[in-house]
Amino acid sequence: MDLKILREIEKNFILKMDKRLVYTKVKTFNTSFKKEEYKKIPCSEGENNLNESGEKTFVFEFDKMLSYPHDSLYMEKFEIKDTVDEITLENDHLPAKYSSVKLMFGTEDIESISQAVGETSTIIQSVTTSEAYKKTYGGLSGWFPDDGDKADDKNKGFVARKEYYNGKTTITMFYPLRFLFGLFSDYPKVFYNIPKITLILNRISTEAIVKKIFYGSKFKSVTPIGGTATDVKLLT
Repeated sequence: MDLKILREIEKNFILKMDKRLVYTKVKTFNTSFKKEEYKKIPCSEGENNLNESGEKTFVFEFDKMLSYPHDSLYMEKFEIKDTVDEITLENDHLPAKYSSVKLMFGTEDIESISQAVGETSTIIQSVTTSEAYKKTYGGLSGWFPDDGDKADDKNKGFVARKEYYNGKTTITMFYPLRFLFGLFSDYPKVFYNIPKITLILNRISTEAIVKKIFYGSKFKSVTPIGGTATDVKLLT
């Protein structure tokens, strides 16, 4: 059996805004704007490089707007080809594809995770999210935690992921960045006059991703890294 890896189509840093205040030469209050809007920031390296390893950079340069990073998101759209019933994506797979992540304000490094990005995300969500979150917004971010140590129908998380991912050609995920960056989590304030907010995600190689984010009985283990090169076939 061959399993083809997912192909990433689009990545965006989605920053929550509050546009009620519009700054020109004179500070004015404009009630015609919606209270909450989102600004989509595409990957600086371009769509042709989304599936390559290395840094993926997202730069927000609208310093005269009010932003609310606490509710900001990382959006990714991807395709999965040739999935089979006994294999699906791992729980919390999005951050696991990156070896490091960094947040910068201007030229200053504000916060970074230099290793175990996926594990960090999983620990944070395990202790900060509720059962209600898992049943509502959890699906949008890829949060389907396992409740067993086997890839079988008794494992409700595994069953839910199969139902959510398998058989679909295009999937869009929204991952809350407060599950990675403490500043976004612990400082729920509106930001203004920051010259540049930069998000940098360092993507691991496609071969490493294949072994890391798929889960199922084919791998003979609940840890997908147990898969071998003969288990997968890369998309070209």
